[in-house]
Amino acid sequence: MRINIPSSLINKYLTTKELNEQVGEFYNAYFESFNDYVYQDNIDLYSYIKECLEVDEYDKEFVEFEKEYNLKNVKELNIKDYISNEYIKNINIENKIKHKGYTLEINKYYPYFMFIYDEINVDKNNYYIETYNIGYFKNTFKYLSLSKNNVTWMSTIPHEINTMKDDIKKVKGNVLVLGLGIGYFTYLINNKKDVKSITILENDQEIIEIFKKHILTKFKDTTKINIIKCDALTYLKTNDLSIYDYVYVDLYHDANDGIKFYSIIKNIEKEYDTKPIFLYWIETNILCLVRRIVLDIISDYLYSFKFKEIYSSLKENTFNSIVLIILNNIKDIEINSKEDLDYLLSDENLKKLIIK
Repeated sequence: MRINIPSSLINKYLTTKELNEQVGEFYNAYFESFNDYVYQDNIDLYSYIKECLEVDEYDKEFVEFEKEYNLKNVKELNIKDYISNEYIKNINIENKIKHKGYTLEINKYYPYFMFIYDEINVDKNNYYIETYNIGYFKNTFKYLSLSKNNVTWMSTIPHEINTMKDDIKKVKGNVLVLGLGIGYFTYLINNKKDVKSITILENDQEIIEIFKKHILTKFKDTTKINIIKCDALTYLKTNDLSIYDYVYVDLYHDANDGIKFYSIIKNIEKEYDTKPIFLYWIETNILCLVRRIVLDIISDYLYSFKFKEIYSSLKENTFNSIVLIILNNIKDIEINSKEDLDYLLSDENLKKLIIK
């Protein structure tokens, strides 16, 4: 790697990366310890977050940080936009269902409970600043949830609804869906006239049984749907995917969990030209993580030169094996301008850097 631009410019990107991470830590600190808000008319929700986290209102650095990252943007959501959702209106259960370690039940967001309701926003023209979408309802919001050992696998919360919305609009023809969950994505694309068939890959027999017994029976039409019990990655590697028009990937809980699947499937995707089109749940969040890795590599290249050796000694770790793929892909690049650096960190290029 050759970097021929001033370190002062690169430091703007590195500082922004660190601040991006601090924003995530700021909200997570609240969500993990204090998100039990009981409404009082005279308390502003954002002020309540700062009070819980014991933020110094007069700290000049925090005031600038607060303004730059729009931390005050805690938004009331219109509950009607969500309870009118076709799945939420039509797929319901009366009692909690337990099945071989899984629990299917109705949970609630109480009034003024705060949550992340969409993917991260990225300002590509301002050193890739990341901002979060924090929302709340003024009324109780009920949602269907599937969990195992107190870990939620799938639920119809606003975050799930918003992060799938665009991909639901896109798919048509013959669709391959990786991961079943409670069938939210499947239900909504099943209602589309331009979707001809839906093939779902699911490796967990218990999830399949819960879905067939308690959810699929509520579908108006099931003739398009075919569920295959198998390992999704094995299926992708051993079958001709060109029979599908779209592949929708939803095998993970979050970006940290998803980056390994993203890398593996991106390497499979490169073998296909025009079809299928691959769509990835929370792809923006995953690419934010990839971008941070690239910036960490650049930082280490400039300031310590130990990054490659550190990660080479941790090849058994899946995440670090991805770092090695990225390292290998950028080792011979030259950065001669801000435009070169912006391209390196662009979504378009990051999708290539994660491919072997």
